Amino acid sequence: STGAAIWAMERGMAGVVGVSNATDFLRAHRDGPLTAEAVPVHRGRSQQLWEAVIRREVDG
Repeated sequence: STGAAIWAMERGMAGVVGVSNATDFLRAHRDGPLTAEAVPVHRGRSQQLWEAVIRREVDG
């Protein structure tokens, strides 16, 4: 919802809420930095779909 809110605010829009969230954890992370990147898959008039990937530094 944060990415969608920033996108909407830049266009003078308001009222952004999260409709759903699906998260898959492939393995545990215990120590060290993580890097997250989110990219829009679809940005429609009333809904958006974003894909977020979180990587560990040790995995590249």
